[in-house]
Amino acid sequence: MKTSTVLRACLISALLVTTASVHAQTAAVPPLADIEKSAEAGDAAAALNAARAYNDGAGVTRDRTKALHFFTIAADRGNADAMKLLADAYQNGDGVTKDDKKAFDYFSKAFAANDKDANSAAQLGYAYNNGTGVAKDQAKAVSYFQKAAALDEKNADMQAMLGYAYSEGSGVTKDTTKAISYFEKALALNPKDSNVIAMLGYAYDGGKGVNKDRQKALSYFDKAAELDNPGALAMLGYAYNNGDGVSKDAARAFSYFQRAMAQNDKDANVAAMLGYAYNAGVGVAQDRQKALFFFDKAGELGNAGALAMLGYAYNSGDGVEKSPEKAVAYFKRALDLDKTSGDVATMLGYAYANGAGVAQNDAKALSYFETGSRLGNSGSYVMLGYAYTYGKGVKKSLAKGTSYFEKGAALGNPEAMTLAANAYAKGEGVKADPAKAARYIEDAAKLKFKGAYVMLYSVNKKQFVAKLQTALRGGGYYAGSSDGVAGNNTLRALRKFCEAKKLGSTCANAPFSQAAIEAYSPYL
Repeated sequence: MKTSTVLRACLISALLVTTASVHAQTAAVPPLADIEKSAEAGDAAAALNAARAYNDGAGVTRDRTKALHFFTIAADRGNADAMKLLADAYQNGDGVTKDDKKAFDYFSKAFAANDKDANSAAQLGYAYNNGTGVAKDQAKAVSYFQKAAALDEKNADMQAMLGYAYSEGSGVTKDTTKAISYFEKALALNPKDSNVIAMLGYAYDGGKGVNKDRQKALSYFDKAAELDNPGALAMLGYAYNNGDGVSKDAARAFSYFQRAMAQNDKDANVAAMLGYAYNAGVGVAQDRQKALFFFDKAGELGNAGALAMLGYAYNSGDGVEKSPEKAVAYFKRALDLDKTSGDVATMLGYAYANGAGVAQNDAKALSYFETGSRLGNSGSYVMLGYAYTYGKGVKKSLAKGTSYFEKGAALGNPEAMTLAANAYAKGEGVKADPAKAARYIEDAAKLKFKGAYVMLYSVNKKQFVAKLQTALRGGGYYAGSSDGVAGNNTLRALRKFCEAKKLGSTCANAPFSQAAIEAYSPYL
């Protein structure tokens, strides 16, 4: 009985204490209206409490506008947490109009109030790095990234940003070895950062900060590609397209380029590669319209090669309605972007020489041909040769004309070879040299140039007929000697040959006309 009485007394006592404690705590927490009143009066702690209540909907209907109002009061009273929350709000346009300047200002105030805050330091780094809310300043960006990295050693993003800075020499002296160190730290902290993985791939591919190692590079590109990194996917596309470090595989190259484009449809080079693939039917079924679609896309993104391909398309009417005017426009855009393209300069030279798509202008044509020749285009040398040989737009000079033909011939242009042959056969601008003329013609013939044998007939009929007799005898059509005399036996043999090869009546009836020679020259 005594025990029961004592126990009951203890329980009552405990209950009284607990009840008193609850009443004391309840009394210690003022109503929200009182908190707001204190906040409006400048109490930073009260303002922060009111802000959180409205922000979280704790005991009151959630009201983002009121929350931001009280966060502002708290921030104005020096509360660093409120400053950060307001910075986030203005940075993301959350409850307020997005304002990068205000976001930057609040992050600056937050870091000034608490210089141990790694997040604010990081945000200030990004702002200076990207020029958002403040003038771009790479050196200041790096400084803040370094502070953030020191305050939070497990922040992978800061290690990565420092890696990019040292890799590019952005805000710091370029140091690829340091860049690799930062990238490796970043990867250890976040193994799924595809951009960092790709950067290590680029480093090993180019031997920047590490020993060059193509297989390691490809390994990193593979890992980044598994995470759908567009740059890594593109690099694998180039690897399989060129057989660089892997077995050449056009289909796999095309697949990687497709995946890269799906992840980044602003990559002009990848769009161009898809255009080339569809154009040639390499790695995918040939489709001229799809090729033009990707060339158009790549061209709009600034790829000079794609613009040139569109120029060729409109110049010839291949897959589009022929338009010399559009061709010239595309060629000009291509040359503006890539001033090293001799082929494009030459195409513009042809346009001005012939008045195709532009007003005919010999001076402009010559200017483009001179550019094309400097860039190694053999066709430009041919056209300059014609200009000086016939005095078209320049003072006539057979010597200069032949010189240009020879330069074109040295680059493997068969037309230039035949024109140089003509000059040496006739001694036009150079000392006559039949042997040299013959060598040029033979070189052009080896390249299956139809005009080679036409030129040979023009400059040395006996040599041409002798060669023809040798070919006819080899085919069993002629039994005589190769004396270079086009007698009846030779003519009968040639007619039989033309009939057997079904080369038409011109070949049989006018065997030494240009059309006939071009028809049977491939068999010589």
